[in-house]
Amino acid sequence: MELFSTRLALRPWADADAPALFELARDPRVGTAAGWPPHTSEEQSLDILRNVLQGPGQYAITLRESGELIGAIGLLTGDACDYLEADDEYSVGYWIGVPYWGQGFAAEALQRLIDHARDSLGARAIYADHFLENTQSHRVMEKCGLSPVRTQTTDVLYPAGKRDVLIMRRLLVPHVEKNDMNHPMKQLPERAIDEQEARDILRMGEYCVVATVDEDGHPYATPLSYVLDGDSLLIHTGIAGGQKTDNWKRDPRVCVTVAMDMQPIYVKENGEPGFFTTRYASVIATGTVRRVVEPACARRALAQLCLKYCPEHRDKIGNAIEWELPATAVWAIDLEHISGKAGRRIPNGKGAVGGHR
Repeated sequence: MELFSTRLALRPWADADAPALFELARDPRVGTAAGWPPHTSEEQSLDILRNVLQGPGQYAITLRESGELIGAIGLLTGDACDYLEADDEYSVGYWIGVPYWGQGFAAEALQRLIDHARDSLGARAIYADHFLENTQSHRVMEKCGLSPVRTQTTDVLYPAGKRDVLIMRRLLVPHVEKNDMNHPMKQLPERAIDEQEARDILRMGEYCVVATVDEDGHPYATPLSYVLDGDSLLIHTGIAGGQKTDNWKRDPRVCVTVAMDMQPIYVKENGEPGFFTTRYASVIATGTVRRVVEPACARRALAQLCLKYCPEHRDKIGNAIEWELPATAVWAIDLEHISGKAGRRIPNGKGAVGGHR
């Protein structure tokens, strides 16, 4: 199976990868960070490729456009990882070649493999670990929603000896359960709208309310500015996060509500007693939240938000984004189900807003 992200393709290893693998794995900076000795020959790289990297759940990280090899990533089960406790838990190991450091590739590959483990393998938890001094890997794991669990001392091949590692974890909700939220909005036939009109409401809405639940099962909903981008809603928060981001990291499922054209009216027709009703258009959508970790994608999302809410200041957007980006987290809600309804029509032969009593 090949897995694709915006810039990367994760694919099975082939013998032909040995020369490129050697060029990356010969650098001692890679082995020092990962805990294995640098490769000394193409023959050794080929042997490791065949006996380790071609195992189940192991992928070569390549650039999607050129096919260039840039690193490795793979899933481990309880048989190969001593801190996993259940069959539906996985640990991820990865490394990126030195020429490709600092470009967000590790986080992009890790997030894609997490999505695969959740959606295709039914994983309920993803673990990863790093040496305590490896702050770069710690930031990668944090960007992908992993949080520290505990430290552990382990035997390391390179440099040989014992070293302390920090174990990190992200709890997941398997894809097979996400449809539990996708109940269509109840509506009278005359109030139903099709998906395209619902998307138009999402596109034009001023703000949305994003609802989730906390660790104790209590509901929590927050009004947020947003912009519709294809099948996703883009939103932003402070980098420090809060209750809503803690909820998202624990359970990424959310319900989003958007309402517009709200107008309370009083209707009196044909001499009968009048009644009160409301004109409106509303949408309920369900989906899952993910952190947008690639800097270019985060900048693009913030630019779209600025253009939606302050188009008259488009010439100032670039500088504002660079100033605010270090303190800003960008998130995407990937929509899975959209339903909507509208009460827009008036009586007197034009269709009822709602039955009067």
